[in-house]
Amino acid sequence: MQAQKSQQRSSMLEGRCWLRYLRFIFRAFIGLAPIIYVYILTNISLFCDFYNIYFIFLLSMTFL
Repeated sequence: MQAQKSQQRSSMLEGRCWLRYLRFIFRAFIGLAPIIYVYILTNISLFCDFYNIYFIFLLSMTFL
């Protein structure tokens, strides 16, 4: 009986660790998403003229 309780406890702790790890990865991705978005926008804007570059720059600044 005691061994079963300790096994349940360890599996709960393991589950909490996985949740904490997944939450960390998710927060890191959310933190990096604006940087990736701006990088993609600036690469696209290299093929545009100056006014479009300025417009895309202003658009990207709204998401930072």
